[in-house]
Amino acid sequence: MLLLRLSGAKQDAAREAADLVTGALSGPMSAHGVRLLGPRPSPIARVKRRYHYQILLVMPRISRSGSLPELLRPLRERVRKSGVRLEADVDPYQMMCELPRHGA
Repeated sequence: MLLLRLSGAKQDAAREAADLVTGALSGPMSAHGVRLLGPRPSPIARVKRRYHYQILLVMPRISRSGSLPELLRPLRERVRKSGVRLEADVDPYQMMCELPRHGA
């Protein structure tokens, strides 16, 4: 699993960045058998005046999606221009909520 966390001072910007990242990853990742869940507001959606969203990528154990870092680099730069931070957490230790499937 890989948890993508996005946060921004403006709620609209954070939500739009989460939608952008999900849209950009959904096609290439589904080709590798990766399921995207989200984007959804984080369980604690606002911390220190920043709005938080998350996207969970569930990868088959045998999947080695080597293209993921190459896809995330330009996305990180693109969302940063709108004041949103994108972080990746590999094998997240704790998930506080269940995320629905993209498009559900």
